[in-house]
Amino acid sequence: MPGTSTASAIPRSRMITFPDGCTAEDYGLTPIRRLADIDLLCRFEVIQYLEALTIAYNIMSSEMVLKKILKNAIAPEL
Repeated sequence: MPGTSTASAIPRSRMITFPDGCTAEDYGLTPIRRLADIDLLCRFEVIQYLEALTIAYNIMSSEMVLKKILKNAIAPEL
């Protein structure tokens, strides 16, 4: 189960919240403040975000395609 963190450099209103109520920090992921931050994530982190947000993806997709899927999914939240 993800740990809990009380310290945060990002206002909670600007953080991606997963369906289970956890944040990226809770999962040990790099926080996403803006869409451009997704380009800095490694493939593993992108997949972790997709899975935590319950977004369907093809594991055989390129990293670029996975990042595009993630961007399209979270754009309304940022």
